[in-house]
Amino acid sequence: MRGEISSEYKDESKNYSPKESEAKLASFVKEQYRVSEEAKRDVVENAWLGVAFYSGRQWARWNSQTRVLEESSPPPWRVRMVLNYIQPTVEALVGKLTENRPGFVVLPSTDDDDDVASARQSEKVLSYVWDRLNMNSKVHEFCKWMATTGTAFFKVWWDPSAGEEYKFDKEGLVLEHGESIFEDEDEGKGKKEETERALTGFPVVDVLSVLDVCWDPGAK
Repeated sequence: MRGEISSEYKDESKNYSPKESEAKLASFVKEQYRVSEEAKRDVVENAWLGVAFYSGRQWARWNSQTRVLEESSPPPWRVRMVLNYIQPTVEALVGKLTENRPGFVVLPSTDDDDDVASARQSEKVLSYVWDRLNMNSKVHEFCKWMATTGTAFFKVWWDPSAGEEYKFDKEGLVLEHGESIFEDEDEGKGKKEETERALTGFPVVDVLSVLDVCWDPGAK
């Protein structure tokens, strides 16, 4: 992302001198990143070759020195024929892997009617979240990365700025349609309403390739 540098960072008169603890932390992070990149060197090479072959660049080769894909230019009289069998194979494999939608089964903790009903409601909630996150297309993308590069990842995180807006009073009681939810209806009488607004938040699922993550040197 590019943009204008704020005036705070343009001011050369403000010299920042990191503390010793901050310098050690920065050095530690850089070293961990370097070790991670070295650990996944072979994986990245195979991933880029897989992407190249999937896109029809069967003559591309990985340069271990510059760590980029290179494709030499042949003489004008030489014709390089490319028959891309990789792409249809990957598409067929991904189609088989995503043919059936995953189902959810929530087991009740006991045979009590309330626990059974809660389990069934939980299944509906999971189905709702699955549809709202458009997980069918994300699973398809995940499987394509997996088939092309050998592995893929789901990054699941909570977005507090997403979801639906709700109101609550100073005591933290959620308000619906301007009325507080009290255990006793008479409990809310005579109280001055002081409300604030917030968002419920919602989970987010991102699909990451092996090129987007740092590699744990001890991972197998």
